[in-house]
Amino acid sequence: AEWRRSTRDHHPLGLVMIDLDCYHAYNEQYGHLGGDRCLQQVADAMVRCLRRPSDYLGRYGGEEFMAVLPNTDAAGAKLVAERLRAAVEALAIPHVASACARVVTITAGFASLAPTPELAVDRLIAVADAALLRAKATGRNRVEGEAPASRATRVPAVAWERFAPVFADPWFADRI
Repeated sequence: AEWRRSTRDHHPLGLVMIDLDCYHAYNEQYGHLGGDRCLQQVADAMVRCLRRPSDYLGRYGGEEFMAVLPNTDAAGAKLVAERLRAAVEALAIPHVASACARVVTITAGFASLAPTPELAVDRLIAVADAALLRAKATGRNRVEGEAPASRATRVPAVAWERFAPVFADPWFADRI
């Protein structure tokens, strides 16, 4: 639905693919109930990182999640992906069986495409998944994807107008 909306509105659609690092080792160490609690805590932390009502997080598979970010370019997707990674690491959930950290961490791959009628949503998923695989190959607890180093500053089309200050009678101001 978001793909179709982005196509219709000519806005980019961002996607972050997320994988919990060494989750199978976590399940073996802490049991399936411990693994379920871990997934719930991680999902809660990641949902709190999504700041716009249109952004949402969904479970993609066993220990994989995806964050769908409507009207988000690659720089914005990178920012959200890094925010997600930092939030999960800040939970400091112990993970003694992990090969990459002593706490639960995530690896994320992000992508953003401007949908067109010629493209399918599978293309966006493939690009984000490829970024996730690159991040896993170069280590864990990291974010990977194609984004500019910094976002260009936006200049407003119309300069803000300054108006004279308005003074109100204190009796009246108390009743506003």
